[in-house]
Amino acid sequence: MNIEIQEKGSVRLFTFDGTKSKYPVWSSKFKAACAVKGVLDALDPNFKTKLPASEATPLNESDNGQKAQKRAKAQNALAINFLTCCFDKPRLLAKIEASKSDDWPTGLACVVWESLEKQYKPKDTIAVAEQLTKLMGLKLKKNQDPDELGDEMANYVPVQNEREGENSGSRESSWGIVFRCDQTGVEEH
Repeated sequence: MNIEIQEKGSVRLFTFDGTKSKYPVWSSKFKAACAVKGVLDALDPNFKTKLPASEATPLNESDNGQKAQKRAKAQNALAINFLTCCFDKPRLLAKIEASKSDDWPTGLACVVWESLEKQYKPKDTIAVAEQLTKLMGLKLKKNQDPDELGDEMANYVPVQNEREGENSGSRESSWGIVFRCDQTGVEEH
């Protein structure tokens, strides 16, 4: 599942099969590939505001605003093509189809990415509880490399339930976990 940067700035993308446990690694590498190609912004939920009203809108490059829209349109096209190349399951390709509209017949990468994040990295309370249950079930087995346990834990750590600060408008994490390693293994505190 490596993404290799090849000569002349090309990037080799690897497929995503929809397995939830593989999403954190795949998404990190996919975002890295998008960053290398200059299209990472196209995954941002607010990217729609940078795009013209429709894919067919004629744009004048002498106008700075329309020049920026043309660049955003090109970023979206490359990002949606990257996503299409990475998906090898019909249910994932259906997310691309769902992002298509009369105005954007090739689809919107930010809509697809938002759908993936919602499905594979939910931030609601139930998802956090499920992730914590799975995390608590992890144990360092006899003769297991602690780094392997750390890799397993990393699949669960990114999911956090964030809530709005009451008056400040800030966001804060609503849970935390501390682990202690001793000679008998890993204990949760």
